[in-house]
Amino acid sequence: MLAAMTAQARRPRPIETCRFCGGALLTSVFDTVFRDPAADERLFFAIPGALCVPCRQLYVDQQLIGILGLDG
Repeated sequence: MLAAMTAQARRPRPIETCRFCGGALLTSVFDTVFRDPAADERLFFAIPGALCVPCRQLYVDQQLIGILGLDG
């Protein structure tokens, strides 16, 4: 079993590409500010995501969008 796990770990991981243009994705943590218009509050988050370099499309985990209540 250890040999199978080691062989799997040595395989190169697939390069993630943009589903719109096929460009390379830059994976990082993006600083984000959410403002509540009813209250004068600002919430600051460091959100993990990926940015497509050519078309500037930002990819964020769908589960995280749901947790933040932004899926509506």
